[in-house]
Amino acid sequence: MASIADRQHDDFPRLLGEVHDAMRRVDPIHLAAMIIGWGTMGAVGPEGTTGKMMIAGIEQHHLELLLALLLMLPRAEWGARPPVPADVQSVVDALKALADAFHQRRYKEAEQERSDQQRMVLMLQEQLRLHTQVVRNWGYESDVRAISRSLFSPLDERLRSRHGFGASDLMIVVEALEQIVQRRLNRRFAILKRVFSQKSIRQCVRVYYRDYPGITGNLDDFLAIIPKDASLDAVRSKLLAHADLSLAGLMLVGPAEVAETCGISEAIVQRALNAISHEPGSLTEVNPDFVFMANPVWTAPGIRIGSFYFMPLPHVLFSFIIPCMRGLCDTPDLKRALEERRATFLEEQVEAGVRKAFPKTTIVPRASWTHDGRQFETDVLVVCDRTLLIFEAKSASLTPEALRGAPDRVRRQVEDLVVAPAVQSARLADVIQRAQSGDPACTAALAHLPFDPNAIDQIARVSVTLDDFSVLATSETELQAVGWIPDGVRLAATMNLADLNVIFDILGRPLFVIDYLIERERLQRSILVFGDELDHLGLYLETAFNFGAFEQEKASLMVSGMSAPMDHYYTSRDAGVRVPKPSLRLHPYFRDLLGQLEDRERPGWTTMGRALLHLCDAAEQKRLVAALETARRTVARDFRKPGHQSTLVVQPPAPRDTLGLFHVFTKRAQTDPKDVAAQIAAEAMQESGLKRCVAILRSVEEWESPYRFAAIMTAAT
Repeated sequence: MASIADRQHDDFPRLLGEVHDAMRRVDPIHLAAMIIGWGTMGAVGPEGTTGKMMIAGIEQHHLELLLALLLMLPRAEWGARPPVPADVQSVVDALKALADAFHQRRYKEAEQERSDQQRMVLMLQEQLRLHTQVVRNWGYESDVRAISRSLFSPLDERLRSRHGFGASDLMIVVEALEQIVQRRLNRRFAILKRVFSQKSIRQCVRVYYRDYPGITGNLDDFLAIIPKDASLDAVRSKLLAHADLSLAGLMLVGPAEVAETCGISEAIVQRALNAISHEPGSLTEVNPDFVFMANPVWTAPGIRIGSFYFMPLPHVLFSFIIPCMRGLCDTPDLKRALEERRATFLEEQVEAGVRKAFPKTTIVPRASWTHDGRQFETDVLVVCDRTLLIFEAKSASLTPEALRGAPDRVRRQVEDLVVAPAVQSARLADVIQRAQSGDPACTAALAHLPFDPNAIDQIARVSVTLDDFSVLATSETELQAVGWIPDGVRLAATMNLADLNVIFDILGRPLFVIDYLIERERLQRSILVFGDELDHLGLYLETAFNFGAFEQEKASLMVSGMSAPMDHYYTSRDAGVRVPKPSLRLHPYFRDLLGQLEDRERPGWTTMGRALLHLCDAAEQKRLVAALETARRTVARDFRKPGHQSTLVVQPPAPRDTLGLFHVFTKRAQTDPKDVAAQIAAEAMQESGLKRCVAILRSVEEWESPYRFAAIMTAAT
């Protein structure tokens, strides 16, 4: 890795020079328009989005870098000739190599660090830097926009007094820019599609001259210079290269058109556009290294050219709306108002999301309780059957310094956003456990809350943030190793608001949400997992986190990319295409069984449901269901014969602690099936050493029902 870093140390300035040399040869605005125009174009069909762009390997961060490099070149040095495809390809290659070189140059630091702890700190820093450099969206598009509007619109009047436009105005202007540019590009694409559908060279050129705007010259003169041996594809290629020269014009927008589109006065639009735009050459003094970790284009993606604005990437602003608004709140009063709004908004949104996800449960917002003479407050408590969920909302922002990976800043952010809320929720969980052990002071502390501590089997702790902190929040093992988490502190599952809402939406049923949140907290301290929150969710959908062997071996898992099913579902939704929602992989019988447990809401259903989820994986569920079918036939035929096969006992892999017992009975038998199941369960628990068993009893006569009786049984002490 250090040797790669040595090579990249030399390659980085060379690649930077290649991009700027290209911009000196050709018009950089046209060059940027062509790369961005094709680089942001992807296919959408009946099956939804494909995730593939027209230029392979180009992502949003490459395009942001392109605009920053353009702004670093003085206007006087801009080239004038139109770019050709070869120019475009050379810059695309250089951009991809530049992004890699910036990241890989830092490998040299690993060689200089001496202790294991220093190397671990470096790895955590690098994870955060790479996340900052490459990962863009802190939520799916429509969710980001809905959260942003709700979060920032209450600051409108204060911002209008300060800047002449409000947060709502700015977002409306950006969406109008997107609408204008997209409408122009769609019209262009429709014309080119019509042109390229023609079956002859003459007709192809004729339709291009007739329909494509801005074409001058004589059609017959052009046809005359086409070589007689030219192929239709060659002519199409030339026409496309010519059409690409108009891309820059399609991305130039005037304030009057924006004002007409969005219904806001032109004066307000002008002020908003100026706030999110740079003058040509305005970044000439910026160190190129800085644009990877703090690109000025993130909060101002436009370029002002005369009375127009070059806006090829207006949607970038929504990716960075949080730092953009932080920059606009530039007075003490505005900063204070923003902090207060973030705190209030996050608590309100967590409560609203929880109420929607758990519609029939007891929910206590801002639950206060006193212990050891101190008063504490828990942001949201959810009492669902014998499960308690503790939600803590933490609205502090990630600082630019922390995003760049400054060790002291990162540590303080970890302490503030991850450790502090975890300590708070752990304090309440500890009081509950001590109350269950008979501690009178702890029992008194909880007396006014709407649950009996002795009726709680399991607790889920969740910390919710506004900023995306998933790259470090999922790294409990590493944070523990470098001493950034105090001894004895167990982190809660930490996720941002947008991801929490996705978890609620995808999992749907309260049982699945409860299980994911409990297992998610447990997983982060038992296995080293590389991936963000939605990668964890994708892993859960496939496995329900049923992989005991990995945990026993202390293996590491790379799950990056497992968010693909959610990516496909939500990006397709935002593109107007309905595709099936991803779901937890379960055998249909187990899905019906768990659904009926939840619908009946008998006491202990969450405990039973979680135990059933972790008896076995989907493949093993299929074998178990087949064995139950065999037992049904056996019981129906041989129920009078002593010792006939009627019961299946499943012992789950460690660290699971609950046996599964499936007993098949017929109403024609003289014995009470519950007594039979209880006796078998007692014997199985004694033999296995486990102290708990979930028993599912099915009737031959009511086989269409997933179960006739269900119960949790515990071993006699």
